[in-house]
Amino acid sequence: MRIKELYATFGKLENKTLRLSPGMNVIYGENESGKSTWSAFVRAMLFGVSTREKARVGHLPDKEKYLPWSGSAMYGRLLADTESGELEIERTSSKTGVFSKERAFFTETGEAAPTGEELCGVSRTVFERTAYIAQSHLGIDGDADTEKRILSMASSGDETVSAAEVEERLNSRRYALRSKRGLGVLPGLESEKQKKLELLTKICETEEEIEKTGLFLSEKQEERKKLLRQIAIAESEARASREEYIKRAKEELKEVEETLRKVADFPQSSVLTRLSDIKNEWQERSLASSVAKGEFSFILREQERINDEASRSPFAGLSYDVAAKKACNDKKSIRQTAKRTIPAIALLAAGAALLFVFPYVSPALMVGSVLWFVLSGRVKKKKLMSGYGSADIRAIDEALEKYKELLSEKEELSKRISDKKLALEKNTAACDMRYRDIISLFSGYGITTEDVSDGENILREKVRQREEAERNYERAKVRVEALGATEEREAEKIEYAPDEIPRESADELKIHEAVLLAEQKEAELTLSALRERISGLDRENTEKKLFEISEKISENEKIYDAISTAVEVIAEADRELKGRFAPEIEKRAAEIFSEITGGSFEVVRIRDREFDMEVAKGVATAPKNKLMLSAGTLDELYLSLRLALCEMILPENFSPIILDDAFVNFDGTRLERTLRFLKKLSEKRQIIIFTCHTREAELFREDEKVNKIKL
Repeated sequence: MRIKELYATFGKLENKTLRLSPGMNVIYGENESGKSTWSAFVRAMLFGVSTREKARVGHLPDKEKYLPWSGSAMYGRLLADTESGELEIERTSSKTGVFSKERAFFTETGEAAPTGEELCGVSRTVFERTAYIAQSHLGIDGDADTEKRILSMASSGDETVSAAEVEERLNSRRYALRSKRGLGVLPGLESEKQKKLELLTKICETEEEIEKTGLFLSEKQEERKKLLRQIAIAESEARASREEYIKRAKEELKEVEETLRKVADFPQSSVLTRLSDIKNEWQERSLASSVAKGEFSFILREQERINDEASRSPFAGLSYDVAAKKACNDKKSIRQTAKRTIPAIALLAAGAALLFVFPYVSPALMVGSVLWFVLSGRVKKKKLMSGYGSADIRAIDEALEKYKELLSEKEELSKRISDKKLALEKNTAACDMRYRDIISLFSGYGITTEDVSDGENILREKVRQREEAERNYERAKVRVEALGATEEREAEKIEYAPDEIPRESADELKIHEAVLLAEQKEAELTLSALRERISGLDRENTEKKLFEISEKISENEKIYDAISTAVEVIAEADRELKGRFAPEIEKRAAEIFSEITGGSFEVVRIRDREFDMEVAKGVATAPKNKLMLSAGTLDELYLSLRLALCEMILPENFSPIILDDAFVNFDGTRLERTLRFLKKLSEKRQIIIFTCHTREAELFREDEKVNKIKL
């Protein structure tokens, strides 16, 4: 079959046409140009679109992925040349599903034509694992249909008949007798046999249980009869003990009544609560008084410090106003003293002039007078500043400001001393009053002590004695009342020897008697149920049916063993055929792989039915697992295996080999070798290559036999 023309409304393709040549076709274009959509469209036209596939995380089924972007219905048409003539396939959508309407016919005769597996000669899964090659799906795994087709041709030369199918039919017959899940004729017979065995066992066990239950019931009846006499003896002994106990209880009540009278004046627990409240308040007041005393002492020390500091001030004992006037006067006197220097210079100048006019005037007298005038002013200044501790006149203002702060602190401390003294006196008075209340409370109950802890311990002991006496009285009273409220019924007197008196009480014996009675009742019910159960069972008939079922099981087991032997023989022969056919696939895959890689690898081995592979440079070299290969080489290996499978199992008139961006990881040299191989293969099979690169088209630029289409 050679596809000639495709017409599609499919995904992003809207009324698009693609015309192909019977040999090699290279369709190239940029990303999102529709290459993969055309590839999926060819598969959909041949095999339809699955409506059962479900969406999952990271995957959309084709029925949703390729819905037309325009919102119109899916539509597709395919024209192809076949051995029987030109074929046309048309697929349209319906309300029930995508591409669910199908029409296929030969254009010359109008006769109905095959589609899908009937047309292509292989199932959809075989097609996807061989001739439908995409970059993201180059790898190949085990598939039942693919494996079946390979093995059928290997074993019989006819792809419709295989040892596997014969084995499958034998296994079907064997599984009808006994399946792996425990179903079939034999398990059914064995289950029926087991039921009959269980029924027969049940009959035998029931008969044995009836006998045992009857003996058990007789033993319990006799045991209960003896126990009832022991109960009667124990009750007689209990009555005698009870009378003695009542007598002792009344005597004890009189004793506790006397004790209660002696402690009637002792305090109750509420007195302790009251004492605790008063004591807590006394302790709080004591603590407050201690804190107040500490604060008062601290303030007094602060007052002494301030008074001492004020006494050393040059303004000591003065009010602030008087001190301010003194500071002002002292500053004025100092300034006047400083002014004597200039007049002294003037006097010296005048003296010099006078000496010139009156030479008889003594110069020493004149100079001495001037010096006395200057020095007397300096002495006065020094005397004034000595009280301020500095020669700088600013020290006067600083001393005055410091004195002002001391007077302010002194005034504030005086107020605080008054407040603290009042608080101290108040707390002390309250503390003394609470202490007197505690002592008064003690004396009210005859406790003479000045120590609060001793008094509290004595008071607590008196409360304990009173409460203990009251509890003892209540217990004794309740005991006497309870014993007096119980009415003794007239009991029948019995005769018994001392050694017959039981060690257990009547109540304990009654518990045993209740248990025995329950066991007796249960045995009676069990015996009745066992007799009811066995009434409808036929032991003789059950044994007869069990024998018949055993005979049937024996016959079917012989058949099952014979089939199992046949399956083993066929399976062994089938394994030998597989061993002969696998090398053929390996050999052809190795030839293609060697041609693509330029002889870098000459050996390919398929390790298991999941197509896990190894490669080697030569027969004598150590093989490498496929996972050790580069991404490009691994893609080339998978492509070689797929092309080998196409040659081995696909019919000559098969649909084309489709490659969708399968060469992404190929380098330039290996790509050229691969394309040359495919060009040679296109002489027998139609090749359709979809690619996002231009290098494939460039390679065949001068080759007119290659159909090159730019999307």
